[in-house]
Amino acid sequence: MSTKARQMANFLSSNITLVVNAVVYILLIPVIIRQLGLGGYGIVAFAISIGSLVQILGNALSGATARYLTLSYARGESESGSLYLSNTLVVVAGGGTIIALLTYTYVKVFSENATSMPTGFVEVILLSIVISAIAGVFSTGNFVKEEFVSRGAIDSFSRIIYGLVCGLLLLYSKLGMWSVAVGLIIGAVIRLNLFRWSFNRLLPDVQSRLNLVSSKHMLEVGEFVGWMLLSFCGGYIISSGMIAAVEKCVLVNNLGRYMLAVNVSQLLYQGLGCLTVVTSPPTYKRIAVKDYRGATYQVEKYLFLALCLGIPMLVILILEGNNILQVWLGESTPPNMGLLLVAAGISGILTASNIPISVFLAGMGKVRNYGIATLLAACAAVTAGVIILRTNPARLVLVAALPGLAVILKNSTMIFLHRKYFEFSPGRKLLMKVSGLALLFVVTFFVGWCAKTLVTGNSIFQLATRLVAIGLPTGIFSLFLLRPKRKKERLTEHQPKMGP
Repeated sequence: MSTKARQMANFLSSNITLVVNAVVYILLIPVIIRQLGLGGYGIVAFAISIGSLVQILGNALSGATARYLTLSYARGESESGSLYLSNTLVVVAGGGTIIALLTYTYVKVFSENATSMPTGFVEVILLSIVISAIAGVFSTGNFVKEEFVSRGAIDSFSRIIYGLVCGLLLLYSKLGMWSVAVGLIIGAVIRLNLFRWSFNRLLPDVQSRLNLVSSKHMLEVGEFVGWMLLSFCGGYIISSGMIAAVEKCVLVNNLGRYMLAVNVSQLLYQGLGCLTVVTSPPTYKRIAVKDYRGATYQVEKYLFLALCLGIPMLVILILEGNNILQVWLGESTPPNMGLLLVAAGISGILTASNIPISVFLAGMGKVRNYGIATLLAACAAVTAGVIILRTNPARLVLVAALPGLAVILKNSTMIFLHRKYFEFSPGRKLLMKVSGLALLFVVTFFVGWCAKTLVTGNSIFQLATRLVAIGLPTGIFSLFLLRPKRKKERLTEHQPKMGP
């Protein structure tokens, strides 16, 4: 397979995984709400979100394992690869267990809805997250061998199994919340076994052995991901911390409403995150040769493309958010979701700006500064959220907008502090881009309003027609951006010059 074909296959596989994950969410959430109620859905989503801190540790350590294994593989040092794999697995399993116990203590002692959770429910959810984090370490074998298609297939398959098991148990058993926990643990075990089998197939000489575990190498792995974890933890606090604040301050049905909006926000963020494969590799390459102008251009490119795609998403939420919920959830649709969806959607779109800024600063070796800024911004946002909800628990819309506001303030501050590295386009070009985006929003909103006026009704066909109309201006604008540019012909001595 050629390099371009491999890159295209990897790009498609990563996108397919995101699509599968989104489809599972879209199909499963209505079932959970109908079977458990809006409050039950909120409790389940809260427990999973709080436990995701374990997965964050696993993601950071998986990145470290990928680095060490890639270096060892390139040098033909299988024993070194076994050394780092063994120590990383111990750190993930041990650290994940400790974090899981701390999370369990918080949920059982401090959360408002602990008594509504069945016995053993939280424990199984946390165990499934620890198992999934360990599976993530074994997935680095696919990274080293660049087998991203198989990695995407395993992630997609395990997610589908989770959705099927959870949905069937909810519909045809009386397990209630336990249905979600059973689905998660089965999906995690399957993911672990498949990735472990794949790792042994791809890197048969790299083995995990307890006799290779040492405090020296565990500390080495920990130090490598230490500053990276600050950024991961900041992201966890601004999402799960805000969810914990909402859970503490509002009624359980409002928790369910907020979690529904958060899931929509996360889907938007994940969708825009696909653009990273277009801009991140060139950003690193440009920084490697100290071409800061070229690297900054990749940041501009990502932000521009993300906003181009985000505009129709936002217009859809403004004009059709409630209608989509009605078609999606039917009679289970919670009331007064319009503004909450819009606020959460704006936060999801703005949060996507984290991706190019963090890539640029990581390439510059400024991960520590970015991690500290992310942590401070997250703590400030959650503190503001608690104050707002303590004053007026009904202000969920403002709370949903806080993560996006915190991200913009943080990224603006980081760009200002490192302004000698960021070399943005001249003001005239930036103004043209901003004007183009503003015009795109106005046209998209106008087309959407016209479609809503002309095509009434809330059937799937009528709704789909309006959604297509809203996406049409962005489609035309994309064709304009992708048009082939005419190259200016250079004058030669045989070509006459124009003019007097």
